[in-house]
Amino acid sequence: MIEDYERALKLGKKEYQRQVSRGSYPYLPAMEDVIGTTPIVREESVGLCGIPIDLIVGTAYAGRTNSFASNFMPLLDAESEFAKKWTTLSKAHVEEGIHDAIKVYEYMNHFYVVEGNKRVSVLRYYGAASVLATVVRKIPKRTEEPQNIIYYEFMDFYTITRIYRIIFSKVGSYQKLLSLVPVDSSEKWDDEFRQDFLSVYYRFESALKKSEARDLDLTTADMFLVVLEKYGFEALDNLSTDEMVGRIHESIDEIKIEEIHDVQVAMAPEAPSHKNFVEKLFKNGPSNVKCAFVYNKGVQDSGWVYGHELGRLHLENAYAGRVTTEKFEISTTNMDMDSEEAIEEMTSSMEEIVSQGYQVIFATTRELIEPSLRVALAHPDVIVLNCSLNMPHKYVRTYYGRMYEAKFITGAIAAAMSEGDTIGYIADYPIYGMNANINAFALGASFVNPRAKIQLEWVTVKNPVEHSVRCRDDISVVSYRDMVAPNQRRKHDENDPALQFGLCIKENGRAINIAMPVWNWGVFYEKIVGIILNGDYHKYDDVALNYWWGMDAGVVDIFLSHRLPLGTKRMAEFLQTSIKNGSLRPFCGKLIRQDGTILSQDESCIAAEEVMTMNYLVDNVIGSIPSIEELREDAQPIVKLQSIL
Repeated sequence: MIEDYERALKLGKKEYQRQVSRGSYPYLPAMEDVIGTTPIVREESVGLCGIPIDLIVGTAYAGRTNSFASNFMPLLDAESEFAKKWTTLSKAHVEEGIHDAIKVYEYMNHFYVVEGNKRVSVLRYYGAASVLATVVRKIPKRTEEPQNIIYYEFMDFYTITRIYRIIFSKVGSYQKLLSLVPVDSSEKWDDEFRQDFLSVYYRFESALKKSEARDLDLTTADMFLVVLEKYGFEALDNLSTDEMVGRIHESIDEIKIEEIHDVQVAMAPEAPSHKNFVEKLFKNGPSNVKCAFVYNKGVQDSGWVYGHELGRLHLENAYAGRVTTEKFEISTTNMDMDSEEAIEEMTSSMEEIVSQGYQVIFATTRELIEPSLRVALAHPDVIVLNCSLNMPHKYVRTYYGRMYEAKFITGAIAAAMSEGDTIGYIADYPIYGMNANINAFALGASFVNPRAKIQLEWVTVKNPVEHSVRCRDDISVVSYRDMVAPNQRRKHDENDPALQFGLCIKENGRAINIAMPVWNWGVFYEKIVGIILNGDYHKYDDVALNYWWGMDAGVVDIFLSHRLPLGTKRMAEFLQTSIKNGSLRPFCGKLIRQDGTILSQDESCIAAEEVMTMNYLVDNVIGSIPSIEELREDAQPIVKLQSIL
């Protein structure tokens, strides 16, 4: 058996060298180091159960780490006392099997050995799938972090199923799985159904290793859930492993939609690459591009769509003769826009657009995210972009503007023009980017008036406030929506809330516009199509790239009314110049949440990714972020697609 130890030792040393060459810790991680300062609210005895060997990732105490490489293979010499004990265990396993249970702590779905490190090492060497263990669970304090939320969902799942094997990467997956099996979601599984389920799951694991989905950046459980939802448990229960491979291949597009990539944010347009003569001959971009602009509302009925339509016309004029464009207004008859029926309907409409030979598709609303993904997967030669934030897929890029830069300036103007310390702010959907706008506006106001308070109001909630900021006597300045639709502009009632946009001051019972944040979509479309024409677009095909350009790129701007006093106008222009040249960043300096948490200090700045995904409000905002349940039914689908909740 010493030969087995020597082979295990070689595996351990090889893994050690591999980790060192990658700059990673080469030994077993210790649980106490993994937990660090994370508060543990309690320990819970799970009892005696079989646990997957591959989920045993470390040892409970730091003193035992250096005997093993990170793959649990030994690192001590073959002449050591350790080697003799390992060899004895190896012999016992071959002759009669290892039956004594090990002791482990479980933390966040992974196991750390208290007693039995050498037994785990031997079992791993021989390729065992599971081991009997006495498990004590260490439960972390509840937080808003997705991994923490998923873990608490797992604990509820384990109470019902007594299964450790299933590990998801997305919130809500455990409850979804329970709803898809033929057992009541609140009823505990008996041994018979547990074994039946695991039989299906193990066959799926085996099939996955033979499929083209095996290298996707998803857990096995993530992919299993997609196939289970598509075919149902009873159908999968009757499949062989080879038949299961076929089902995985049939579901590959749906599985890829679930795949998550690390998001890379492009904060400014990249300078065109300089190509030599040969590259210009053989690697240049297309000579002509046919672009489709997809709207989910009519141009005359939506200020948002109208802005993109102006951008389309700008693009066509900027590249006359090289770029042709067309607008397509598609919608769904189903009000529940995130339902499968609605998604299928919108996807079909976009497929028809592709069939007409369009090489680039700009899907201009968040509602089109999933149809965009499906079309991009089905047509990899077509460039598909969606106007939204934080898309974690490499198949579809998103684009948006850093509107919060303009909001910071309008907040400063509001504080300068307000008769009191309270300023109104009307918001619509609690989605990515909205909180950054609100917080930047609040920070801009406090930049001018440290006592400034922002009274927040959401127009998409079921029960709007009784005394709107539009009507309150103590509020003289209100920030409204950024743009209205052409049809709305034709109305003649100047007091109609639908006509109010930008930053307004109350004057003789009327809302008078004094500044307006502006989206220059034409600038974005001109620059992104320039990247395509230059042949540089596909340089980043292997990452999830999100374009998030701001004032320095010309995508976001601000119009100032002639009604502004000269001093206020000069202040606004100075702030705009400072943001453009990078000397002023709205989210640098001390930042305090409503609950008093200090997020950054005087010299620090919040990273772009954190600004993009803000799920909190700063301390001078009065109001809160509504929950999904508090929103009107027509607003809920949009928020579900790009929720910060």
